[in-house]
Amino acid sequence: MDAQVAPEPMPDKVVHNIPAMDLETGEKTARAPVGQQTGWRILKPFSQLDDKRNLIRKFSPSMFLLSTCTGLIGLLFSVNPYLSTSWSTPLAFGFWWLSVVLFLICLTMVSLRCILHWETIAILPKNHSFDLFFAGYILISFGILVEGFVRYCPHYIGSGFYTVAIVFWWITAVLSHIANILIPFYLAYYHSRTFAELSTLWLLAMFPGVVIGVAGPVLAAAIPSISQARHILYMTYLLLGAALPLVLVTLGMLLARFFFMGLPPVHFIVSVFLPAAPMALFGLTFLQLGVVSTKIFPPELRHAPFLDFANPGLLSCLTVVAFMFLGSCIWFLTFGMLVCLATAIKNKGIPFTTGWWGGVFPTGLAGLLAVELGVLLGIDALKIVGSTLSVFTGLLGAYCTARTSAQVYSGVIFNADI
Repeated sequence: MDAQVAPEPMPDKVVHNIPAMDLETGEKTARAPVGQQTGWRILKPFSQLDDKRNLIRKFSPSMFLLSTCTGLIGLLFSVNPYLSTSWSTPLAFGFWWLSVVLFLICLTMVSLRCILHWETIAILPKNHSFDLFFAGYILISFGILVEGFVRYCPHYIGSGFYTVAIVFWWITAVLSHIANILIPFYLAYYHSRTFAELSTLWLLAMFPGVVIGVAGPVLAAAIPSISQARHILYMTYLLLGAALPLVLVTLGMLLARFFFMGLPPVHFIVSVFLPAAPMALFGLTFLQLGVVSTKIFPPELRHAPFLDFANPGLLSCLTVVAFMFLGSCIWFLTFGMLVCLATAIKNKGIPFTTGWWGGVFPTGLAGLLAVELGVLLGIDALKIVGSTLSVFTGLLGAYCTARTSAQVYSGVIFNADI
């Protein structure tokens, strides 16, 4: 009898290591083998964190974007002419408090990084880390909070917050002016970059003073002291003068870089929206300066005719300038939309990174400027455009919040190189 042939053993199940898209960098990384995946499951907090120390050591100032955009969304609620103030103002106040909480959390984490891992901070001026640019967002975020002090706290808590707002405004204005000098100095002295490495993030080092400048006229119109209000306006003009040439020169260089060297990488492509932010901020500041000057410079306090800050001609001139900056802002937003749309079609999508918040911020500022101009001049078209941009800002902000929260929960956001 023939010997019974044993059946061949079944080969082990082949397990493929399928690459996945890294959420932070947009690059392909190794995913867990298919055979080890068990479907939907709830991950433990920071389960994908490579090193627990990275939670502090690699905490980036870019996280202040969450606080900045949250406070901005609150401002959009408070100024929208189509919303009832009976519920929009309390809602804006709630967003402002959420912005304060996020700011304090981020400030605590950055402070811990400075204390426990100072070596990662000390090398920023000498290496090519983007964290140096995002440091400007600390002042930008605080500038949004200061405006909330003026708009909400005196109404809900008490007029004593005007004093707090004045102190915070001057501190932030001085720090912004210092940063507006030191960060460009470090860029020129320590950084040896090629023209192809020029990034829109350079703008973050140029316009923190403009954000606090926007809050200046709002604060000047609210406080009872005419003398203090005038000095705040004078300082606002100084902040504009320091930031305007730097921003315009940098924008010219960025456009030349886009036209001759190509667009940024796919995972960084949303940053093309960022140039719209300083344009909207300049427009808002000039508009507020023109409106508020007529209120805090009564005839008996006016200077010589050529220094008449309350002259209606000055208001008309600054309003025209604000219109021009709105046009520039819309151009950059449209350009960014076309670039992102073409890139998404070509690459079948754009990977999510924290850089997406760089699209929320300028879009919200453009909506704020359009609404302010529409309300001042009674132009319904601008009110509609501003409200539409506000809705888009809220939706994009909600999406970015959900994705960023998931990355923070898993810890993957803290694995990126600093």
